[in-house]
Amino acid sequence: MLKNHQFFNHFNKNMNSPLLHGFKLLHFCNHTRCSRFISSCLLYPLCLVWFLLSSYSIAHAQNDNGILNRKISVELNDVTIGNALTLIGQKAGCTFVYSNSLLKSERRISASYSSESLARILKELLGDAANGIMAEGSQITIRTPGTGTVAGTVSTSDGKPAGYVTVSIRGIKSVQVNPAGEFVIKNVPSGTHNLTASFIGLETQRKEVVVRTDATTSVSFVLRESRQQLQEVIITSKTGKGYVEDQPSSSLRLATPVMLTPQNITVITSSIIQDQQLLTTSDIAKNISGVTNTIPYASASTGFSIRGTQSSNNRLRNGMPVSTLMGYGIAQEDMSYVESVEFIKGPAGFMLAQGEPGGMYNVVTKKPLNNYHASAGFTLGSYNLYRSTVDIGGPLSKKLYYRLNVMGQNAGTHIDYGKNNRLSIAPVIRYDLDDRTSLTAEFNLDMVGLLGTNNIVPTRNQQPLKRSFSVADPALGVTKLRNNYGYLNLRHRLNDNWQVTAQTGMIVSKWKGQDLYALNSLVDAAGMLPRRLRYIDFNDNLITGQVFLNGKGLTGAIEHTILAGIDGGSLNTKGKHADVNNILPINVDQPAYGLSRGIDTLINESSLHYGYANLPATAGVPSRTSWQAVMLQDDIKLLPWLQLTIGGRYTYYSNGSDASPKKDKVFTPRAGLVISPLENTSVYALYDQSFLQQGGRAFSGEEFKPLTGDNIEFGVKREWLGRALFTQISVFRITKNNLLTNDPDNIGYSVQTGQVRSTGFETDILGRLSANFSVVANYSYINAKVTKDNNADLIGTRQVNPVHTFNVWLRYKVESGLLQGVGAALGTSYYADRYITTVKKQTSDPQRKLPDFKSTDAAIYYSKGSFSTALNVDNIGNTYNYSANNFNGNRGAEGEFYIKSLPGRNYRLSVAVKF
Repeated sequence: MLKNHQFFNHFNKNMNSPLLHGFKLLHFCNHTRCSRFISSCLLYPLCLVWFLLSSYSIAHAQNDNGILNRKISVELNDVTIGNALTLIGQKAGCTFVYSNSLLKSERRISASYSSESLARILKELLGDAANGIMAEGSQITIRTPGTGTVAGTVSTSDGKPAGYVTVSIRGIKSVQVNPAGEFVIKNVPSGTHNLTASFIGLETQRKEVVVRTDATTSVSFVLRESRQQLQEVIITSKTGKGYVEDQPSSSLRLATPVMLTPQNITVITSSIIQDQQLLTTSDIAKNISGVTNTIPYASASTGFSIRGTQSSNNRLRNGMPVSTLMGYGIAQEDMSYVESVEFIKGPAGFMLAQGEPGGMYNVVTKKPLNNYHASAGFTLGSYNLYRSTVDIGGPLSKKLYYRLNVMGQNAGTHIDYGKNNRLSIAPVIRYDLDDRTSLTAEFNLDMVGLLGTNNIVPTRNQQPLKRSFSVADPALGVTKLRNNYGYLNLRHRLNDNWQVTAQTGMIVSKWKGQDLYALNSLVDAAGMLPRRLRYIDFNDNLITGQVFLNGKGLTGAIEHTILAGIDGGSLNTKGKHADVNNILPINVDQPAYGLSRGIDTLINESSLHYGYANLPATAGVPSRTSWQAVMLQDDIKLLPWLQLTIGGRYTYYSNGSDASPKKDKVFTPRAGLVISPLENTSVYALYDQSFLQQGGRAFSGEEFKPLTGDNIEFGVKREWLGRALFTQISVFRITKNNLLTNDPDNIGYSVQTGQVRSTGFETDILGRLSANFSVVANYSYINAKVTKDNNADLIGTRQVNPVHTFNVWLRYKVESGLLQGVGAALGTSYYADRYITTVKKQTSDPQRKLPDFKSTDAAIYYSKGSFSTALNVDNIGNTYNYSANNFNGNRGAEGEFYIKSLPGRNYRLSVAVKF
């Protein structure tokens, strides 16, 4: 066994700086008193995984004995590029052939290398020009990276041409095979490409070809089924999508890959959504570190906690904000029309600066494809789940493409008489005006009928009631949500380096219904629980728009990647609301339902009106929220391995009634640094900021300043195994200042002296360990607590979130042999130290915690040709898990939790067919 200092020496010698940096981050967290859980259960296994992957990468690199892998030491002191290549050639025993204009050989540099590979040195000195290197013996030619052509034929096993098949190289170009079975793809970057040909009803075919500059590479595919069963041929690079997406969607505005973005960004791809049979956005949380559901409402709202802050309203769809004032009016997106979900940790001024500083998420909807496709699926499951989906699309002409997703769902919930019925219709069209300009129009209709989703009930003697107990009554009918979402996007490529995007979105939503709930009620000695009747009718109209410019340019030898944009929006909310307390108590031991058929007489809907008169002051409707903002960001490539990011956003924000809105003007800065010491590895540092408007006035009459959230973050990212596996580690500190606290000198007023700080550590692993084996794993440690308050009893209390979260999902698929097409998956989730808000009777009362959350999930799969089926089982152990928002200690230590039970063991069985 290596002793501690010997281990670090060995680690430093073999893993290079970014990997050692990642280990030190882990080691740092290990020395915090609250992190014993990491050390005992997760720290060293994660270190071992990191070390093994690094060892594999290093060993793989060292197996290549070409001249470019030769290691040399050289000192370059204020010399020209031309002289530098001469010195390097002498050290490495080689000669260079190049164009002076290509390399700008008179440019002067200074650098020092000790036992570094020739390939690494040339990459740092030459930047993108190094992509054009060709080595033959001891001669190294540097030329502009060229392009070639891929051409070939597609035919059926009977020798007939397979016309109308789509052939594409992902990220480059797609073409359709002509009726003669021929295709040509021009301007393909030179290099090696792994060609994957996948056809419905056929075994997957893989071919590797080398595309040479100014040459044509031929490839042919012979299909083993009849022409009617053919759909498409996909030629991809070695990075196939799977569980890893290294390029954020265009709606995230960034033109920089995830690896070079100084921020923790995790993309949940369609493959993960499909493998786990996720139905709505809230189901995704277990796939991202530092993200948990607090009080989930089926299909209605997300309730996300991100890095210890309640970030439910930091929500985007296709880059457009979709949050509403109340937070409930917009139904969760249904996964039937979702392509991916991007989670951005911390403030992200390039998207939206107003909101909680923990982070935000962006839902990317499915867009038209260039090939004809059609599929249908059916799912049945626990709680009378019946769900059907259809996805069809393709070209209507050479320039017009469409896609249509339709989903219908009839389902109950684990609550007695619960309902979660949904209908989603999502048509979208794209018109290519020319090869530089496209216009996309999209519409999402979501109709939801819910019963029992607000089922927050008290414990009795601190023991939860029966998991299926419902405080609601089916006689009241369902609460209805209807969302109409329209989206228009115009994208124009000015030239090879600059692109402008303009888009607008609009949401018209309605939320109407009655429900019974029991918040702040207690079960009496006879087992009776008082209920409250609520009537609500809210209408939201939200319109947003944005224009942004992406581009690249040079200032001397320094490369700039520019993002500049303006955006704004307006939200109008109005509502009717009424509440009746302590009606129709229900026996929690022998509940009777259907007795409230005449309960609607307690509230006269016709007497209600839109306005403040019948609303609690905190509801704040009718109201108008609007904002206008301008932002600018520059990714400055100072050296091939060093990037500086500088940006800022200025926002004018107005909220409140039209007569007296609260207005704020806020500038939020952003600065980041990315170091890339190894290929496919980056180390980053980030500072960014957000704000959140706060209404009201101090005793002096002065308006309150916005709450500000400051984020300091460090991280390490790496891609492994040919970019099939992605890992990232980050540590952060988020400080929320200017929080409102009670004014000790003026009862009933507030002062801005509060502060909450969240510090933590996160790690994520996504991707393929082999062609058969995929993984999604994450761990987070989040220490979020009050650090300043006028009430000394509140200092040190924690925010509502688990301190430790751990999730893993492992999937294996058999690719050949007798069991080809069979797959299996196993996952588990564990959340520890789940603190909740505590109302104390005495100052010495401790802050309460919920029991640890534990769940184990599994799945089995089978696919052959156009047919696939899957069975997913969640919470196999049938553990009684629940969420809670607070512990009411008004009765002292014997107070009660107010909880929302979560489903027990449940399954989903799906069948899908592609046509």
